[in-house]
Amino acid sequence: MLAQRMWGNDDYIASASFLSYTLANFYLGKLLEQSGKKAEAIHAYQEFLGHFENSAAKLPQIAEARTALKRLM
Repeated sequence: MLAQRMWGNDDYIASASFLSYTLANFYLGKLLEQSGKKAEAIHAYQEFLGHFENSAAKLPQIAEARTALKRLM
């Protein structure tokens, strides 16, 4: 992989992939919510938040997903 050669750090690649995958669930939830697919949006937001239950991460998407879940439930 080009990125792997550039950075020379397998941990960076794994964490970038994890973050991309996790954020995809958040943005999927937003799209589903905007499309009126409430149950699917709830599931996507819960899937996203499940990765941050015991985390000290300060991503703005975490607070936004929690707010969205309160609104949808």
